[in-house]
Amino acid sequence: MNLIVLNLLKMGANLISRYVIILAIASMVLIAVGMFLISQGIPLQTLTPAREEAGVCRFLIIYDKELNETSKKSLVSIASVISLYLSRSGVECQEYKFLSKNEVSNYTIPVYPALIVESSTLPGDLSEAFLRLSSNHWLLKPPYLYYLVQSSGGGVSVEYVFSSKAYIVKSSINIPNLGIHIENVKELKDVLSWTSSTKVIEIKKVEYNQYPNLPYYPSIIIIPMKSINVSEYSPIVINLDNDTFIYEPLWYNTYLLPYISNISMGNIMLEVHLKPSFKGPYVGNMNVPIKVIVFEDINCPYCARLFNNTLPLIYSKYVNRGYLAMIFNILTVHEESRKLHEALACYYLLKRDGKDYYELLLKLYRLVIGGKSISMNDFEKLTNVSSIKLFSKCNATSILNEFNEQARRYGIAGTPAMLIWSDNKDVGVLIIGYVDVEVVNDVIKALIR
Repeated sequence: MNLIVLNLLKMGANLISRYVIILAIASMVLIAVGMFLISQGIPLQTLTPAREEAGVCRFLIIYDKELNETSKKSLVSIASVISLYLSRSGVECQEYKFLSKNEVSNYTIPVYPALIVESSTLPGDLSEAFLRLSSNHWLLKPPYLYYLVQSSGGGVSVEYVFSSKAYIVKSSINIPNLGIHIENVKELKDVLSWTSSTKVIEIKKVEYNQYPNLPYYPSIIIIPMKSINVSEYSPIVINLDNDTFIYEPLWYNTYLLPYISNISMGNIMLEVHLKPSFKGPYVGNMNVPIKVIVFEDINCPYCARLFNNTLPLIYSKYVNRGYLAMIFNILTVHEESRKLHEALACYYLLKRDGKDYYELLLKLYRLVIGGKSISMNDFEKLTNVSSIKLFSKCNATSILNEFNEQARRYGIAGTPAMLIWSDNKDVGVLIIGYVDVEVVNDVIKALIR
């Protein structure tokens, strides 16, 4: 459980640029440091019981059941961490008040205890972590509260107001390991509860035809027992319709699905129905129905394994014989690769030779396998092209942005990844991470059948 809780917070810094609603990096660092200091017994801000003055910024700690002194101390410590961040942004909030839920019955609160900031304003990079209840009341969204409660070590028990059922919707494609195999139901219920802000009381597997219009499979959908907009309270849940919610793809693919796979020892693959763009360098015949889009970063060691082990076999078995096309989309995961990616994109845009581009990638990735971090000098030696002259003739920003946007739409945050698409069936399989050729063979065979 602690692993996925930490991952939720860690990913905020990486995903804010990808339009996922998570705390900004500054608040991440501050909260992490704050919780560490609290664990060491070092006070951050001295909060005082609230006075009855209007217009004073303060924390309202709302409880359902009477709290013991240890829990109260822990919750005040959590408030002090947020207070420290607010003060850095010019909002002084150094008072707190405990209230029973009956004293704030005009608000819908999904989890107790709850933490509300009473203030006329809130810093912009914190506002997405809070739900605005009124002009001066801001509710800390439950996933963040859960993390802070866990980090404080104060033994605060979180109680959910709303119950829900979770359905694991199976894929329509019969491929080994394309599924979720539950081994620890209780642990999965806990994870789904705190991420959805509802108490998941049942997990059930259902067939694809019961929910045929989801963006990816296998999916986990949350259906509350009573009407509640779960996406208001959780930044990682999307509202599909009035009573059905699904996890945001980038978070699901990057954190929840790998976590579930660790529980169940399954592989990470998804059936997808969103048709991709096939723009980019390619090898093979683009008129054939099966196409493979490879998302790669030139300094990614697992990409190097893919290009050295798996893709050459795919090329010789399928591409060379006219059965499929391979398209390459650069995804900048390692920041040191950015200028190299611009050079690679420009190299292709000026030459328009997909086979030459593919062979260049093979040469570069052989260097990575050998333990080398690729530099612009390596690129210039292998291509006999000056990067300065190359950049004077080309601007690759637009196409690189398109590659990154395509990755974002499929929830791809890292490399390597492959999207194997069938034009005939209008469906694809997204493979996240390195796989050997047997896995790719299984997917291609299933899409051809």
